[in-house]
This record gives sequence, structure tokens and C-alpha cells, in this order.
Amino acid sequence: MFGNIWRRISKSADSEQLARKFDAMAVSLRETIRVVSEERNKLRMILANMSDGVMMTDKEGVIILANAAAQSLFHFEEDKAKGRPIIEVIHDHELNQILKTCLDTGQQQEGQVEAGRRLLKVIATPIYSDDMTSALLTFHDLTELRRIQRARQELIGNVSHELRTPITTIKLYA
Repeated sequence: MFGNIWRRISKSADSEQLARKFDAMAVSLRETIRVVSEERNKLRMILANMSDGVMMTDKEGVIILANAAAQSLFHFEEDKAKGRPIIEVIHDHELNQILKTCLDTGQQQEGQVEAGRRLLKVIATPIYSDDMTSALLTFHDLTELRRIQRARQELIGNVSHELRTPITTIKLYA
């Protein structure tokens, strides 16, 4: 008789201990999910507010993610571009070649491409993870820099031309 009671108490105690462990695991899991969600939201905010374009592709060149700056530079919507090859979305063979070379060699590649009236510096960086290889593309708009360089060259050309005339006149008098 005492044996049956003891077994019931023992089973009840084991069940209670097991229930406490499950509760602790549930609390721990909720905390982990909260931390991961916060980190994902931070990354989304960073990507959304970057002035440089950022895209990620898989090893086949299929778009996995694109931030707002990349969407604006190339005039597409991420929802429509996700899951499609980058060449179909952007239609730029130079960019596609930079990406392919990066994925084939496993080394960072750099280049310049024109998107409409914009000059973009492209950096393709391979990313390795356990289950796949992918590439991160960053686009930096060099259009303003190019405009400033042209203005500087024109200024130097004009100044040198303006100085040649008086110097030639002085040489003639001398």
C-alpha cells in the first residue's frame, strides 16, 4: 500500500519537475525569440536608412534582399525582384559580370557601372555560410564626385587659358 502511494507521489514529483523545466525552457525560448527579433529589426532599420545601395544574391545570382537605396538606384520593388536573377531585374551585363566573377573566384570584386545618368561604384563581396555561398553587393553613387571633378577640370582649363594670353603678351613685349 505504501509502495503505490510512494510511486504516485514520486510520479507526481517527476511530472512537476518536468513541468517546471518545460516552463523554464519556454521562458528561455521567448527571450531568445525577442532578442533575435530585436536584432533583425535593427538590421532592417540600418539597411532601410543607408544611403548606399545594398543587395544580396545567392550563388546563382538570384536576389535575396535589396535595401531601399538599391531599389531607388535601379528602379525596382524588392517584392517583385526577390527570387529573380539580378540580370533580369537590373539588365546590366557589367554588373552581372562583376557578380559572376565574385561568385566564381570567391574574391571581392570592384567595378563601375552606369545606371541611367548615375555612375556607381560596385563592390561584390562573397559571403560564406554553412549551407550556401552568396554575395553582398554595395553600390556607392559617384555621380556628384564625377560632376565636381569635371568642374575642377574646366576651372583649371579656363584659368590656364586666361593666364596664357597675358603671358604671351608679356613675352612679346620682352
